[in-house]
Amino acid sequence: MIGYRIKFLIICYHFVDRPTETQLSSSVEPVEEGKPLLITCTARANPSAEYKFYHEGKLISSSSTGVLTFVSVKNEDQGTYRCVPYNQLGEGPEASVTVTIEGKQIYNAPVTALVDLVVCFMYSSNTQ
Repeated sequence: MIGYRIKFLIICYHFVDRPTETQLSSSVEPVEEGKPLLITCTARANPSAEYKFYHEGKLISSSSTGVLTFVSVKNEDQGTYRCVPYNQLGEGPEASVTVTIEGKQIYNAPVTALVDLVVCFMYSSNTQ
């Protein structure tokens, strides 16, 4: 192999872009009042996206994980949630999900009433 030179050319392309393909999902739908709920937002982005969460148009949280956690949902948590992913290059398309809260399920066990009827007679005799 005398006289041969081997040359390598390595081209690296570092793809960077603002977030795309935003998806927003709810862990349970509808969710029972008092139960936990996770709303998860994902987007394709490089560098990684962070996420802004809105409820009925009002900013309620920012997250680097894309997860909005409710330990115990209340009626006022019902409504439309919107997620907007962003990174240093800008914002991506938003996604939304509507959360419906159901009242607590109450189990009504059948009630069986047992009535014991005790009849007592008293006999009294007065003889003279």
